[in-house]
Amino acid sequence: MFYEWGWGPSFHFAILRDGEPFQASLQRHEITLVSDVIQPGTRVLDVGCGIGGPALYIAKCTKAKITGININPMQVAKATAMTKSTGLSHLVDYVQGDFCKMQFKDETFDTIYAIEATCHAPRREDVFGEIFRVLKKGSYFVAYEWCITEKYDPNNEKHRSLVAKIEHGDGLSSTINFKQCIEALESVGFEVIEYKDVYKNDRTWWTPLVGNYWKPSTFEFTPLGKWLLTKTLQIMETVHLAPKGVVKISDMLMEAAEGLTGGGDAGIYTPGFYFKVRRPL
Repeated sequence: MFYEWGWGPSFHFAILRDGEPFQASLQRHEITLVSDVIQPGTRVLDVGCGIGGPALYIAKCTKAKITGININPMQVAKATAMTKSTGLSHLVDYVQGDFCKMQFKDETFDTIYAIEATCHAPRREDVFGEIFRVLKKGSYFVAYEWCITEKYDPNNEKHRSLVAKIEHGDGLSSTINFKQCIEALESVGFEVIEYKDVYKNDRTWWTPLVGNYWKPSTFEFTPLGKWLLTKTLQIMETVHLAPKGVVKISDMLMEAAEGLTGGGDAGIYTPGFYFKVRRPL
């Protein structure tokens, strides 16, 4: 609910261009990731697909057959309903499952992508290893990963605090750096083709989390907006109009937003560590 309010069906960040609608920037970010690795009619896996926004847009653009995997059954149900309503069920389907223990057979997919999802794995080697297994030989895996940057100083208390807020607020076991990410990919057998921080020269990705009294989608991040949201959710939870725990979830997401805006502003955190790797022949 909270993600959809601000982001719509695509739960990720993007470079924001002047005059470009927010949703258009998200879609551009999605298609840029996969444009050179997906062909029409090929079988593709979206790892950690959310409620299906990226899968639907990518399938519409590429005519590939995309399967999304998500551990959350409510999000899978929502993705399935949205796909049916858009008339793309012939191209996109979903399975509910753990991306660290996927039910697919070896070498099932022609291409695999992940958009800010594998950061939720307890160990990157676990999810990367499963992706390697279900990817066909000679095929590509591309992703945007959450990482700390080379500017992060582990001896800086403020840096540590910001990263801790991100991890706790977004339910991450740990955050890795660029080197650790590449090492994890290589350790399971991938050949690394290229990698970069897509936000190295553009730190606007975090600005949608900055409170603005005149924007409905970010009003909740202002001091007044946070107070009103918390009070409203407390009342809704008390009278059973919202499920128990919704206030706690809201507080966690606000904590994550504080960490992400601080980490993005300081340049110590990125949700856009891009890599392109291949399973060798």
